[in-house]
Amino acid sequence: LHKEYRRQRQMCIRDRNSTMWQFVTDGQNTLNTVPANHSFRTLSDPMTFACVDRSGSRIMLVEIDGRQGGFSIGVNAEEVTDISLRLGAWNATRFDGGGSSAMWAKKDGVSGLVSRPSDKKGERSCMNYMYVRIKK
Repeated sequence: LHKEYRRQRQMCIRDRNSTMWQFVTDGQNTLNTVPANHSFRTLSDPMTFACVDRSGSRIMLVEIDGRQGGFSIGVNAEEVTDISLRLGAWNATRFDGGGSSAMWAKKDGVSGLVSRPSDKKGERSCMNYMYVRIKK
């Protein structure tokens, strides 16, 4: 296979194992897949989502805190879709949000929580997570 094609195939969102939605598909707003009366369309909550650009060469992982007055109220599905498109997403998938939204990062050998989870106890134990590593 052509080298560029292989690289693009490695960076696309191919499968989702979630009850959540893909808000941007092939550069188009696909929020209509969420029922108009669904609470995700109107309620602001903490949210985690991933975007991939059209070339497949850039992935954007976004975590937005919420449910914390004076700090962050969170976002709704309309806002996630808008943010994804503004970031240049060709595809964007929402993960489980709410109290399970949290983000860790590692820089210069130091890793730690870079978000402020909304649960009073801090991070919540989850059944799934995403680990991203730069292949050297």
